[in-house]
Amino acid sequence: MRSNADIKNGDRLIIERDVAITMDDGIVLRGDIFRPVSSDETPCPVLVTSGPYGKGVPWREGYSTQWKFMTTKHRNLLSGSSKEYMVWEVPDPEIWCGWGYACFRIDSRGSGRSPGHLDILSPREMRDFHDCIEWVADRPWCTGSVGLSGISYYAASQWLVASLQPPHLKAMVAWEGFADFYQQNRANPGQDISKRPLDDDHYRHRSAVWDKVEVPFLSCANLAGHGLHPRGNFEAFMNASSKQKWLSCHPGRHEEWYYLDQGMDLQKQFLDHFLKGEDNGWESTPPVTLRERRPFDDQFAVVRHEASWPLPNTKWTKIFLSVDDLQASTLSWRSIGKQSSADFDVLTEVLTFHSAPLQQELEITGPMAAKLFAASSTSDMDLFLTLQTFSPDGREVDFEGTVDPRTPLSQGWLRASHRKLDKQKSLPYRPYLAHDEQQPLEPAKAYELDIEVLPTHIILPKGFTLALQIAGKDFERPAQHTQTEISWTARGSGPFLHTSPNDRPTDTFGGRTTIFLGGETGSYLLLPIISR
Repeated sequence: MRSNADIKNGDRLIIERDVAITMDDGIVLRGDIFRPVSSDETPCPVLVTSGPYGKGVPWREGYSTQWKFMTTKHRNLLSGSSKEYMVWEVPDPEIWCGWGYACFRIDSRGSGRSPGHLDILSPREMRDFHDCIEWVADRPWCTGSVGLSGISYYAASQWLVASLQPPHLKAMVAWEGFADFYQQNRANPGQDISKRPLDDDHYRHRSAVWDKVEVPFLSCANLAGHGLHPRGNFEAFMNASSKQKWLSCHPGRHEEWYYLDQGMDLQKQFLDHFLKGEDNGWESTPPVTLRERRPFDDQFAVVRHEASWPLPNTKWTKIFLSVDDLQASTLSWRSIGKQSSADFDVLTEVLTFHSAPLQQELEITGPMAAKLFAASSTSDMDLFLTLQTFSPDGREVDFEGTVDPRTPLSQGWLRASHRKLDKQKSLPYRPYLAHDEQQPLEPAKAYELDIEVLPTHIILPKGFTLALQIAGKDFERPAQHTQTEISWTARGSGPFLHTSPNDRPTDTFGGRTTIFLGGETGSYLLLPIISR
């Protein structure tokens, strides 16, 4: 066995490169194996990752900007590791081998050193992943217990391969991973995806089947990840059939908390329990973990546990949009009897509705939904909703997030021609769109629109205010010219924007939008207020 392996780190680590794994159609995939030297005598569980980013591409080279951020901000990152074998978004083998695990990294079909046709997250790729899990479980140095752990693509693929129920898959850590291929890609459609405007079998075959996801899992969501992954983590926790599932909500950048001590300790306790059978108290861990977010506090020191998501003591509360006698756009905790309207040019203007200062501390935690009555001067319209909060002296509260260093409280989007709801899947606090037909608008006609606004968590002191911005384009602030840790210009919505002229021709999406308010057209935002 060792004749084809390198032994590194003072005889602690066995590394086997480009190991061949033959698939059922004859294609030979290539994988790298990292395992403790002790696994020759004492078998160990294995953490598997499979994806297209290059199993041997060093993080410091392939993603140098992100690497510089992590190693500069966190100078004691992964203490005890040389970080020599770290690649993007997967476990550090030095740390995990030191904890008695092996790591198996696979270049998925058509990527890196694996031949074949690259078709991301396709049924063929997931069958390969399934078979690789079963292949490694049969190695003499493996206990037969296989786990999955990774970020983004390496989390999204977990929901899919779990739907195939590989027998030796015992547990998963899905860290910031989407679960619905259609919902994910509509934000920034590529050439192939732009040709598929409706949710069809192409997307369904690349999306999780929740009633088949039965393996124990830890779903880790970033509360400041709008526009990327958190929807998948929350949907997984709410819908998967697994009887043993946990949701953990964390702050920070996309890759950050996965490698920090808090995130590593969380993963280790979970995986030690399910892959090693350790009685370490994990089973008594409550289903939901939050790190409390408060204005202008980036420590997130208070860890809180809850019994369910949405939280069990949620008081669903409507805050209504209105225009007062002075034509100011406001948010009111009471319904408005008088009907009115407000309109804006979608290319040059936005509407912002402000609440009065809070009379007492207020916690908002959970998913949200907006109901808007709206009309367009054209045959369609895109609506972009952004929830913000401001201090008594006018400072906006924002957070370092997955895709932007200044992330607002939450965001939501809707293309009005896709307004049709899936009545079976929709909930009052989480509209679910069918996306099975396009329904053009009749110009100037009012339509009732239900808009999903992504989950948030914030504890606001007395005197703070809420604001809801409605626009016809992506939310943005003035550019931050001092930024050095990212390679694109941050304006508040990250790099994944709705700016394709092919997807948003101005003759269809460049008109004037009217929002109707009060009475039978009482537009509102449904908030998850936590009672104390």
